[in-house]
Amino acid sequence: MKKLFTMIMVVLLTLTAVVSVSAAQDSFVPSVDVKDGPKVVLQTDSNGNSVAAIIYDKNGHETGSVAQGGIIITPLSGMNSAPDKVKNALQSAFNQINATDDLGELSKEIADYIKDNNLDVEIKDLVVSQLFDIRLDDEYLELLEDGGSFTVQLNVDESFLFLLMLQGNEWAICKDYTVNGNIVTLTLTGPTQIALVKSNYSAPDDPGIQSPQTSDYTTGLFISLGVLFAVGAVLLVVVYTKSKRTKKEN
Repeated sequence: MKKLFTMIMVVLLTLTAVVSVSAAQDSFVPSVDVKDGPKVVLQTDSNGNSVAAIIYDKNGHETGSVAQGGIIITPLSGMNSAPDKVKNALQSAFNQINATDDLGELSKEIADYIKDNNLDVEIKDLVVSQLFDIRLDDEYLELLEDGGSFTVQLNVDESFLFLLMLQGNEWAICKDYTVNGNIVTLTLTGPTQIALVKSNYSAPDDPGIQSPQTSDYTTGLFISLGVLFAVGAVLLVVVYTKSKRTKKEN
């Protein structure tokens, strides 16, 4: 009986862990930790070469370019296999976002941006749909000295309201970017963690029916699988115990 009780407790603890993991964070969409990062779109420098980025001095004059592979983009899903400096930067960005009750706590610029652009959204409904680190390969870093910057084009395959960027330890709304379809052109001054922000609010189709969010489906699926696993394990233990007892009696 003690063995049976122990095994049942193990199953219940496993179920609890499954349910905990399946719960989505309020500040992120549930799929944020499995998404790939955006892809670099090649652009043409002043010499007619196809490059990954163009580097400018503080006065806006082109001073160099970055070859293919010279831009390193690491999404949250690739954090654990990244070099320590990238992993630590992404982990810090994730922790800061995850610790907020709403994204407005990261930067007061968010409330101002919503007001100034007359966006019909509430801060409490804002979530991060992608989080990634972007930086130049070390061989190009000296080109950014004395106030230099680089311009990169990214293929971002989803809509968003605005970009949040973390450089050092300060979150701010990214202002130096343009959007043309799926192509986002960014101007950065160094290693940056970027969060794509969108609204998670979905108006119900009917006043009496709430449209479930992605997190509802995800959580429900994990819980269902966890329950099935728990029930199956308990039944297996019971059958095994009865079978063993029957053999002893015979």
